[in-house]
Amino acid sequence: MSLGDELTIYYSLNSLKIKVRGSIIIYRALLKYGYSNFSLEILEYCGSNVLKKREQYYINILKPEYNILK
Repeated sequence: MSLGDELTIYYSLNSLKIKVRGSIIIYRALLKYGYSNFSLEILEYCGSNVLKKREQYYINILKPEYNILK
């Protein structure tokens, strides 16, 4: 399965309706405002051994609105 396939499944409407029950903020926002008001970008490809470090780097510099776990 490709990354595109995984993202399509992850953000599918059926998947969103199930996940919203768990009160996840991003899913509620996607359902409320619609997909066209959001974008998804791959910022960097990296190995799993540095993944958390790189994720924290981007959270620190971009300060994403929907990431509640700083």
